[in-house]
Amino acid sequence: MPVTISKQKQKEPIIVNELNIRSIDRTKKDIGVFHRAQLAAESVYYPNRSRLYDLYEDVMMDGHLSGIISKRIDIILNKRLYFEKHGKHVDELDGLISSQPFRNIMRCIMQTLFWGVSGIEFIPGSQLSFDLIPRKHIKPELGIIAFEQNGTDGVAYTDIPNIWIIGEKKDLGLLMKCAPYAIYKRGNIADWAQYIEMFGMPVRIIKYDSYDEQTKQDLKKLLDESGSSLSLMIPKQTDFEMKDGKNTNVDGAIIIYESHEY
Repeated sequence: MPVTISKQKQKEPIIVNELNIRSIDRTKKDIGVFHRAQLAAESVYYPNRSRLYDLYEDVMMDGHLSGIISKRIDIILNKRLYFEKHGKHVDELDGLISSQPFRNIMRCIMQTLFWGVSGIEFIPGSQLSFDLIPRKHIKPELGIIAFEQNGTDGVAYTDIPNIWIIGEKKDLGLLMKCAPYAIYKRGNIADWAQYIEMFGMPVRIIKYDSYDEQTKQDLKKLLDESGSSLSLMIPKQTDFEMKDGKNTNVDGAIIIYESHEY
């Protein structure tokens, strides 16, 4: 995986501290939002990954998807690594390689496969220390770290030695392929829940005389306090027809199929 390493005076301020960080957009996401975010990220003249990365954050809430990604990353983190020089094991670096900061760097590198780009700003000092650069601020097509996630003004990272940008310029990550399925699954679960609510529960129908307001109010209170299944209140004088749910779900038995194969 290509990396970009550059040169800079160590007296420069920490770039991450100069960025204007915005909250993740947690509004409802559907396939239309995904396509618009994809078009913005793939734009030739004004590429912007902000909306796409907000959507990635949202689909990563999917337990199955996040679990598979974590499993793939943990396989690498659980490997025993060591440094060799001229074919000889350098013991002095074993402590650094087994440290938590080094494991976090490895995790960031692996996450690049899914996000398309990652950035690390190393903090000069005697100990290994770094800050992760928010991906929405990395503009690989322009070679800058933008101050605003949707802006084009920022710091060119190609001449800064302690900035490491990982990934290809046009790579949008494997989450580009996973996101639509996570969105469809979420929508299907919502539709299934609505289907269960409409056709999987008994319907209570109460009729009342249209002129008797007191009875109407008493019956409404009774329905509100007697459960959450579908209930209807109609005047006796109304012509009303209720379709049987069995005609909709074939035999009246709604079956949930579970798959345990991964």
